[in-house]
Amino acid sequence: GTDAAGAGDLVNHSYGLRIDYGGTWVSVGGPGAGEGNVVSGNDGGGIVVNAHHCTVEGNLVGTDASGLAAVPNVPFGVGLFSYGAHDNRIGAAAAGARNVISGNAGYGVWVAGLETHDNAILGNYVGVDATGASALPNAFSGVLLQEASTLAIGGPAAGEGNVISGNGHDGVLSGDLVRLAATFHAAKLIDGQLSRLMAATADNAKEMLSAAGMG
Repeated sequence: GTDAAGAGDLVNHSYGLRIDYGGTWVSVGGPGAGEGNVVSGNDGGGIVVNAHHCTVEGNLVGTDASGLAAVPNVPFGVGLFSYGAHDNRIGAAAAGARNVISGNAGYGVWVAGLETHDNAILGNYVGVDATGASALPNAFSGVLLQEASTLAIGGPAAGEGNVISGNGHDGVLSGDLVRLAATFHAAKLIDGQLSRLMAATADNAKEMLSAAGMG
């Protein structure tokens, strides 16, 4: 979706990259020098994974080739959707595997679907630039979760925490927090994002219990 220099928006009018239903064991980018992609300037979303056992590592999603300026994807950077999207990993502990998912005109990462499960988001920058020091906001929430289950956001090992900050709305927003089985070990949800998520969880649970006549 960008020009050859990775600096300007030439616009693909659909996804930048899509791994569809039967896909398995596909790697998008990698942790080594020069293995990452610039996936930006797309009007149907940046990277879409409707598959299983895939990895997305070392990419710039929603930025220019420097990772310092926005070249937005619309309406999200990385999407894990239904049709059996499971056991996929976005990022990893190694610094070279970090994705910068920032500057998108919508959500940074969107995980949705009842059949979407056992995925992990590890070691990424979401809403900040490639230095990790300056905001490069996704226009809406950094991570949006809808009905997906058993999702790990961050992990216990060194380097597995995400920096999720500077986004236009919540750092992590769930449309169905009672069903969510997410882990936040070592995740760096700064700027008060973790407390906002906890408050949202409590409010959502109260509303659902009330609607069911139990609260």
